Amino acid sequence: MLVALLACASLFGQSAARKIPPDTFHIHGTICRARERSAVPKVTVTFEGEKVSKTVYTDDRGVYKADLPVGLYSMTARSPDRALGLYQRPLFQVASPTSLVLDIALETYTRSSCDLGVLPSSTHIPDTNDEKDACGGQDFLPLPSDDGVPFQLLVEYESRKRTNRGYAYSARPLLPRPADPVFVAYNLFTLRADQVLYDVDSRKLEATGNVVLEKADGTTRSADLMTFKIENGEATPLPSLQTDKNTLSTNECFAKGGLGIVNTNLYIDLKSGRNELQLSAGNKWTGQSTPTQEVVIFYENKILSPQALPDGFDLSKSVVISFEGHKVRFFDFGKMSGGYYKRPRQN
Repeated sequence: MLVALLACASLFGQSAARKIPPDTFHIHGTICRARERSAVPKVTVTFEGEKVSKTVYTDDRGVYKADLPVGLYSMTARSPDRALGLYQRPLFQVASPTSLVLDIALETYTRSSCDLGVLPSSTHIPDTNDEKDACGGQDFLPLPSDDGVPFQLLVEYESRKRTNRGYAYSARPLLPRPADPVFVAYNLFTLRADQVLYDVDSRKLEATGNVVLEKADGTTRSADLMTFKIENGEATPLPSLQTDKNTLSTNECFAKGGLGIVNTNLYIDLKSGRNELQLSAGNKWTGQSTPTQEVVIFYENKILSPQALPDGFDLSKSVVISFEGHKVRFFDFGKMSGGYYKRPRQN
């Protein structure tokens, strides 16, 4: 009996010492070439965690998959084709069991030399920042959460301007190839756009032109304009982007004499056969023909292209106008309000 009791005690101790397996999450996605959208097989995908490192490979369809303990991870993807650039995703956090989708588009590394724009008579010696402004690159901007998680905001771009509040990033064609969109990643937030403005102090990010938001569940959302607050591991849409209460969709304004009033210095000419704005002091801006979609920015009584913003540009003092054929939408960031005007039918 004593032997039996000792055996039972031993088995009980082994049971109590048995470790409970950690919660895990599943992550998968497709890796393709950015322009051809063709699958890239045999890509090495590595996840580096606090206590775990795991490497998987894409199959013939360019699909990778992995199961990992919940926690903090960085991610890299390297193709055996040396012409394709290295993909690096900054730290992301998965706090509970779930299934995630992170698709990756690998760019073809064909960057050529570029002009830094330094005059021969200048005494300024170009540095790394000058090269990145003119030639493009990557910015890893530290954005730790309140609880100390060292998140980073990653922005990949072809052109950059430094402003007194942050950065203006843009996609710029580098002949003979078309422009690559600006790529943004923060935790599990992924976005691509023609133009991205980031305000370092307020942590506001505005994306314009062919904006594509890629959600962690594998779905996407497209728009001409999206604005987010970036903090604590979250990219929170600002009120102007709420789908059901979006003033840009529901706040119809009514013109007077064919003019849509934005403010005392800015009017939309709704009867013109072109995208047209009237400014104070009798000035006028004329864009493309009315069927053409076009986005411009009103700042310091001037009309600017989202791809050509001046140093010191301040989004909080700007108005974005989006010409969309039969409608013209606007949003005043100073007042955080906006709406849309309908164009009269053309004869």
